Amino acid sequence: RCSGTEEKLMHRPKRILTVLILLGEAAVIVGGLATLFTVIDAAS
Repeated sequence: RCSGTEEKLMHRPKRILTVLILLGEAAVIVGGLATLFTVIDAAS
């Protein structure tokens, strides 16, 4: 099953996977900053 999944991923361009990973990391960073600013506003 693992080899079949890998084959499907290999057929797709790696650019898409890289972009998805970068978008995911960016979303986590933005979410963390938003939470941080919210906490700062609440504290002050």
